Amino acid sequence: MNEVLPPWRGVRDRLDAAGFKPSKRLGQNFLVDPNLLATIAEASGVGSTETVLEIGSGCGMLTAHLARRAGRVVAVELDRRLVRVARELCAGVGDIQWVQADAIGDGGLSDEVCDALEGGICTRVVSNVPYVVSGPLLAALVGHRPRFHSVLVLLQQELADRLAADPGTKTYGALTVHVRRAFDVEILRRVPPEVFRPRPKVTSALVRLTRVSDLGGEPGLKELVAVLFRSRRRTLKVALQGLDLDPAEVDYWLRACQIDPQRRGDSVTPAEVDQLLRTGHEHGGLGRGG
Repeated sequence: MNEVLPPWRGVRDRLDAAGFKPSKRLGQNFLVDPNLLATIAEASGVGSTETVLEIGSGCGMLTAHLARRAGRVVAVELDRRLVRVARELCAGVGDIQWVQADAIGDGGLSDEVCDALEGGICTRVVSNVPYVVSGPLLAALVGHRPRFHSVLVLLQQELADRLAADPGTKTYGALTVHVRRAFDVEILRRVPPEVFRPRPKVTSALVRLTRVSDLGGEPGLKELVAVLFRSRRRTLKVALQGLDLDPAEVDYWLRACQIDPQRRGDSVTPAEVDQLLRTGHEHGGLGRGG
């Protein structure tokens, strides 16, 4: 890919000419290692007849690698100056549709992104967004329809560990449950600060999410998960009363699910969350035994 894009020094000169200065507050750190960029594009698994959605295309260095493999790349970037530089760098490299917009809207992906994806099938996502928006983006990808089957994303190592955490551990939390109801989580490799410019102060991780179910944001899910993790040391018998249920209703619900009421809320697996949801809805309301 070096014959297509200039080295980082040349990219940086173009950014300077566009008046762009990376913001530490916004977490704007560009992945510049050409070998790692090629590795990520290969790990995406995108083929020559497929469309891939790239969220957070930055100055286009990963976009160019993806465009060499994909039939089409929908590249989304919020900063207008970065889109301008990326267009110049990637001119003549594959079929790229540039979308200058926020990727996240109310309750999911933004209208601009959804409009760009209309008229074709897109099941793969690659993302290197600022870490401050990683959580909302993952939530949007989980719930989006039509479903994405593969998501390859660079995350802060701490967040990657949370997604892969086991129930009952300190790092297991609400976001873990939301993501793992829909995706298998695989941490492919650690990514050191040295491969970014500017260098972040944290270690990153390349994470692959592979769709395992059609589940998304079912009614009652957000409220249920919130009470499970609101006080991690509460038993389920106590925690679920936070849904305005009396103790008898909670006992009925947990017995129907064959879940021990003395377990802690943060020990509930994603599969058990689904079981609680199904049982609650079957009885005419979340957790009510009618």
